[in-house]
Amino acid sequence: MSMRASSKAVNVSGSPSSKYSLYVDIYYMDGTPLYGQTFNFQTGTTDWQSGELNIEPRKPIRNVNVYLLLRGKSGVVYWDDVALMEDPRHKGNLATQAAITVDSSYSGYDPSPINDGITQIEGLHWTQEAWASAENDEDHFIEFEFDRPQTLAKVIIYWSLDAGIPKTSQQVEFQIAEDDGWKTVAITESEGRLPRTELRFEQPVTADRFRILQPAMQGPQERPGLMWIREVELFPPR
Repeated sequence: MSMRASSKAVNVSGSPSSKYSLYVDIYYMDGTPLYGQTFNFQTGTTDWQSGELNIEPRKPIRNVNVYLLLRGKSGVVYWDDVALMEDPRHKGNLATQAAITVDSSYSGYDPSPINDGITQIEGLHWTQEAWASAENDEDHFIEFEFDRPQTLAKVIIYWSLDAGIPKTSQQVEFQIAEDDGWKTVAITESEGRLPRTELRFEQPVTADRFRILQPAMQGPQERPGLMWIREVELFPPR
């Protein structure tokens, strides 16, 4: 499910936060809610910004409340192009259900953007755009843990954009947990600046833990000691 809105700010006070945002509450048929899914817009005075949330519902939905918020801030905002739709590009993404562990984080970053469902990052504060590892000569990884085994057929990695330039890793491996270790089931290599990388497996793989591993010094060519990712999507067979 995709929610989109465009907004323009005029002298909006403070730093980016949910107080100026596309804000979504979901209510499931069993009565449980999913509150406070937000795309936070850039404050100050801006041109038109596009905001998008991609949320894969975990249960049947009763209703969705979409809010265009400006509260607790001064200034004026304009809204346009508001839409709520099913987006087949993201349908079935399991990553949002996983617990995330990373080997490290660069100062100011945390892992929450990896599976927050936001692939359009225009207007977000840099700490909300992506996750970045520590910058060193060691391996870096993202681990996805599920409460039960999941079967995957495809993985999409969205690389961080720095001034619009993708920070594509030179090499990453996709691994599944096996016994007390990890088994590599796919390797991707790139010499270019790709905004995203798609991995399809010859045969679906099943496990309760998965990992994206960047071997030492195989990050972006300009900063090989860094792993810099804005979103990961994990898809089952269709």
